[in-house]
Amino acid sequence: MPQNNYNQSQQEFKEFREKLYQSFNYRRDTVMDLVDALAANTTARSPVELSLSPLFKREYSALYKGIQQMSRTTQTDSTEAIKNQKSHFPARLRAIAELIPTPQQKQFYLS
Repeated sequence: MPQNNYNQSQQEFKEFREKLYQSFNYRRDTVMDLVDALAANTTARSPVELSLSPLFKREYSALYKGIQQMSRTTQTDSTEAIKNQKSHFPARLRAIAELIPTPQQKQFYLS
């Protein structure tokens, strides 16, 4: 029985990563490396520390390019394209929100 829960959790995690990956327009692999580095090093105090993680397989400069370009919509972002970048945030939020359990209403007892 526990194996089924593990397999289900593993599949849900893979689906989450794929949805998150697809929500980035450019430098998807770089940004996912950054996500992995952030997950593995929650005490990093700078991007430099994240770029030193074994999970971040790229050069230091790729980190900044990935952050800067992860939501670009075209090769030469116009003013209109920059406005449209906001449309990718809902996809990221949906991917994350699907994993967050619905809050249960608290019951208060009066004594």
